[in-house]
This record gives sequence, C-alpha cells and structure tokens, in this order.
Amino acid sequence: MENFDFLTKTFDGFFGYFLAAIIGFFSRAVFLRIPRFFRYVSRKAHVRWKETYFPDDTDTITLDLAGTNLDDDAGSGFIYDYKSIRDSAQVFRLSFPVSVVSGEDIGSTSFSLKDFNTKSDEVFGKNHISHLEEITGIEGLSEKIVRASEIEAKLFFSKKNGRHFNGKAFGLRSVNFNRSGNLEQPKIDISLYRTDYFTQCVMHRVALDLLSDGTLSPDEISSNRNSGFDVINSTYYPFIAGLAINAFVLTDEGREIVLVRRSANANNSLDHAGKYNTSIDEAFSQFDTTHSKFGHGNVTIQNCFRRGAKEELGINLDDPMLGELSVYQVFFVKSLFQVALAGHCTFDGTFEELRSLPAQDKPLEHESMESFEFRVRPMSKLVNSGELIPFARDLLIDLCRIRGIDVDSTLGKGISPLFMYIKIYVGTFVKTLTSRMGQ
Repeated sequence: MENFDFLTKTFDGFFGYFLAAIIGFFSRAVFLRIPRFFRYVSRKAHVRWKETYFPDDTDTITLDLAGTNLDDDAGSGFIYDYKSIRDSAQVFRLSFPVSVVSGEDIGSTSFSLKDFNTKSDEVFGKNHISHLEEITGIEGLSEKIVRASEIEAKLFFSKKNGRHFNGKAFGLRSVNFNRSGNLEQPKIDISLYRTDYFTQCVMHRVALDLLSDGTLSPDEISSNRNSGFDVINSTYYPFIAGLAINAFVLTDEGREIVLVRRSANANNSLDHAGKYNTSIDEAFSQFDTTHSKFGHGNVTIQNCFRRGAKEELGINLDDPMLGELSVYQVFFVKSLFQVALAGHCTFDGTFEELRSLPAQDKPLEHESMESFEFRVRPMSKLVNSGELIPFARDLLIDLCRIRGIDVDSTLGKGISPLFMYIKIYVGTFVKTLTSRMGQ
C-alpha cells in the first residue's frame, strides 16, 4: 500500500510538472512569441509599404552617412578639421580655345582672356589632353573635350547660362572615410586638385554627354562602394572637376527650414530653374583657405561654408548668429555626375531677418527664398510635391530621418495606400508564417 501511495505521488508530481511545462510553453507562445511574430510582420510590412511609395527617381548615391542613431554621437555628423580637405597641388586646367572668339568683337564686350589658361593644357603633370584617355580608358575622349571647349568658350564670351566669369576652383581627386577616437566617429578624408571654372564646365558637359550615350554609368559608383571608391579615385576623378557643399539652414529655433528656388540666371545644365534647392549650394574655391584669400594655407570646409553663406544668403563671415555646419552625408549625384557634402546648421534668428540680408549672388542664383515648418506634415507635403530638385529632395528626406521626422511618402494619394498596405501585410504574413513553419 505504501508503494502504491509512493507511485501515486510520484505520478501526480510528474504529471503536475508535465502539465506546468505544457501550460508554460503555450503561455510563452501566447504572451511572447505570437505577439513578437505579429510585431515582426507589422514592421516588415510597413517598411515594404513605405518603399512602394518612396520616390523611384532617386538621384543620389550615398558614399557615406553620419549623424544617425547608428553612431555613438547621433547629432554630430562627420568629424572634420583643417586636415579633412587637402590640396594635392595637382593641376588640371584646359586651354581656352582662343581661336573660337578671335573673330568676335572683343572690344565691344567686357570679356577678357586674362583669367583663362591660354597656354598648353595642364593635365595632372602632362600637357596634352590625350592623357585623360589613359586615365579613364575612354577612347575618343580628346575629341569630345575639344568640341565641348569650343561650346563653352562661346558661352563664356557671351556670358550666357551662368558663365559670367572664370575663377580658380578645385576638383575631387579622391574621397575616403576613416574612424576617429575611441568612439570611432566617422571622419572625412578628401583630396582635391586645382582647376578653374572653365575646365569644370567643359568636363561637366562631356560627362553629361557620356552619361547619355552610356559610356559613363553611375552603377559603377554603386558597385564600388565597399572598395574605397576606387572607380572615383582611380578613373573618374577628371570628370568630377568640382566639390560642393549643400547645406540646409534652420531658423526660428529650428522650427523652420529655408529653401531657395533656383534662378534661370544660374548655371542650369539640367532643368532645375524654378525648383527648390538647399539653402546654400557652394563649390569649393582656391580662396577657401585658413590663412589667406589668395590661395595659400589649408582649404577648409568651414571657410567654404561661410563664404557660401555670405555670397548666397548675405550672412557675414564672422556672424555668430550662424551656427557650425554639421556634415551628415557625402553623396554622388547621378544626373550631374558630381560629388558633394550635405550638411545642416542653425541661424539664431527668424526667417524674415535672414531674408532681409543683402547677398551678392541672390540675383544670379535665387528666384526666391522661402521657409517651411520643419515638421512631419509640411515636410511630407514638400517631398511629394515634385517642386524640389531631385537630389535636394533626397538630401531633405535623409535630414528629416536624422532629425527624427518620419516623412510620409503616401501623403496626398487618397485611400489607395490603405489597400496597398493590407495587400502587403497579408503577403508578408503568409511568407513569414510559411518560412517559420518550414524551419
């Protein structure tokens, strides 16, 4: 009898433990695994849904992005100092085709040859443009450059399409990224070569021509993102004869963002006239140095940024109301075949105060200057409006993401996004469930 009681108690204890294990398993499934499964499906469906409505004409390739939650210091962007942008001292200046304008009545215009290279071509240590074919591997490139030089010479002579004067400038020789300090914060490492505005315009024209016939392809930039951007640094750098800063200015304590409408008087190689651009769009110049405005010393991001703010917005170089530039992205513009830095800063004042400032380049660059509330709905409406230059729209979407503004790309599309979400959710649910059951 005692043995029977012992067996009964043992069986009851085993059955109790077994029952508890089953209850625990199903409780865990009901209260943990099942809700976790639905959260996973919901997140994945939401991402796929947003991607469906994301602009399909993205014009930028991100070379590197900083200032996101993936970084230890989410708000700082890239670290940069006076060593971040280096002058390699290499020279690329095309010879101005004097013969093109020799038959024109130079005395009747303000045109002067003194700012142009009227001697031999200077091509990275060589004096003939055929060296560019050796660098790029593109046959017939010399002929294209000669034709483009003649077209640009006539534009400079007549001061059309923004070719008002020739000036010293920089092209992009190489771009790389490092990590700095114990926190391994992202750091810019860019090398430049010396050029001029005429050479920039010629090579830009040639690049657009080669893009149209398929000789150049942005896809090669994308495929080389993980190999030190070798295709830019070793092959394509002669076409990237400029480097610019595109900066958004926030006013009214960060509640407003300033955009400018591109003027038809500006150098518009594409149809950008009348569309919104970033607050500042300024190319690096040989005057952007730390010690002198005559081309000596170190080129700095801060100097280019401040000069752009002065020339385009009228903010004095040493005005404390303009905050430091936070560079959050280095990007490649596919349609322009150009590289630029994207940043944002604050102006410690109102938009009206900023708009009232006189700036020398406003009549040349801007049709108007406008302000928008830096909140979800106004930004969503703006991004979907089609009024932004494509690359500026892409940069604004990334800035909103960095600043915690979740742009709604479905705004203004009626009730159809709801049905699309249901369709995507059901598909994601079935696919995920099938995958889990097959494991």
